[in-house]
Amino acid sequence: CGPNPTPDQFPPFLCPGYSIPASEHSTITSWTKAGEIDALRNMLVQYPTGIVACVSDSFDVFKACSDMWGTELKELVLGREG
Repeated sequence: CGPNPTPDQFPPFLCPGYSIPASEHSTITSWTKAGEIDALRNMLVQYPTGIVACVSDSFDVFKACSDMWGTELKELVLGREG
């Protein structure tokens, strides 16, 4: 679909729009470096089902992936629906 399709060009059922809960760098860094794990956990708790997108490179992407997502939050992630 183009930016402004007319109804005869693209019937509405052919142009679905989707959105998912997603963090931004500012929403993660506002929790401070020490609170990063809490910010990530908060996303999972606030949106317990479906897909979410969480910025993980605000401070240390390697620590976020190995220590936070890969260890401390792992069971919370694996226990999600969807």
